[in-house]
Amino acid sequence: MRRILINPLFVFIGVWTIVFLLVRIDVSGIVQPLPHSFSFQAMRVAAGAVIGYGIGFYWLSKFRRRSKQFIYGHKHLSLIIWRLFPIICLIFVITVIVCGGIPILYYLIGSGPSYLEFGIPTVHGFFNSIVLFVGTLTFWALIDFSSRRWIRFVFLICLVIPIITIHRASLMLLIAQCIFVYIALRMRYLNKRFVVLTLTLAFIVVAFGIIGNLRSGDLGQRAALQPDYEWLPFWAVWFYLYLVSPLSNFAQLTTINFVHTYGAVSLSGLTPSVVRTTIFGEAPPIMQDVGSQTFNVASYAMPPYLDWGWPGLIIFTGFILMLAGYFYRAFLCRHSLYDLLRLSVLLQIIVMTVFSNFFFSITIIFQLILALLFRRFLIQIDAFGKSADNIWQERS
Repeated sequence: MRRILINPLFVFIGVWTIVFLLVRIDVSGIVQPLPHSFSFQAMRVAAGAVIGYGIGFYWLSKFRRRSKQFIYGHKHLSLIIWRLFPIICLIFVITVIVCGGIPILYYLIGSGPSYLEFGIPTVHGFFNSIVLFVGTLTFWALIDFSSRRWIRFVFLICLVIPIITIHRASLMLLIAQCIFVYIALRMRYLNKRFVVLTLTLAFIVVAFGIIGNLRSGDLGQRAALQPDYEWLPFWAVWFYLYLVSPLSNFAQLTTINFVHTYGAVSLSGLTPSVVRTTIFGEAPPIMQDVGSQTFNVASYAMPPYLDWGWPGLIIFTGFILMLAGYFYRAFLCRHSLYDLLRLSVLLQIIVMTVFSNFFFSITIIFQLILALLFRRFLIQIDAFGKSADNIWQERS
């Protein structure tokens, strides 16, 4: 059960199959029908994903071997957390001072700057990345040695920061990474833990809609619901539209003629915001015409498609699955905390391909850099922690 739910190829195909099925349900006028040739191109992208995964899992990682010995790494893990957590606190305090408050307070008092204005340019992306990295680390620690109260405190801070700053993306990314860590370590069979996970996902759907209302206001007539679906609760409408509108928007984008940008759109997300416009210029006008004002994203596919068309999207999808397949095989062979963290980040990227291309985001990629910086400690820690002996006895 565990191997299926954290298999990158299964996650990618499963998530996009659900989206393709939902987009065919005529719930809202915002969601447009898919062009006739789109399904064929989507099959080519899926084939690229399968080939890329096969290369990463069976070829690139064929020499991976499980480590013979791990150390009791709680001391090293505590050292990593206590090096990064003060940085989180310091940047957050400075940001609050510079921006003049916390976004959630703006909504409570009914005035103040928008949540979009919160954050120091460039610094805020690295700040969110450290929050995600430390939050995932402390969640793993909660599973392995939750008796230490300071671990709970640090994890709670990492969870609260995206909430009080109305940063839905960071909250969803952190939850996604923690869910994959939980599945990898605890989901052996379809038992009560599966029920807990299902309830957690249901809570996330409701929370997603509530935060959507806080950020953008009540949907109201903007949802353009068909008469047969006007009974749907607001949180279900929010989740449905955010799930299917990116695919619909991207499908309509493929029917428009434009000049490819050959890397400018994709690489701009990896560039500090203070110099982004200087290097790559303004965003292509076609990006401003995607979807409605609220639902204006076009999934992970838009940047590589704008840069290199369908061939670029197919190659990029294969590359992502190749990297994820390599990380997945490394985790199965070595099962170190280092491998688990890398895998959780890639799985989160794959799940979020429905909404956006987080691989071309410094906030996400910097997590992999942090894992590499602390590799000498993390690779010596068994991801299964105290339950490692039982896990490997079951396999033998």
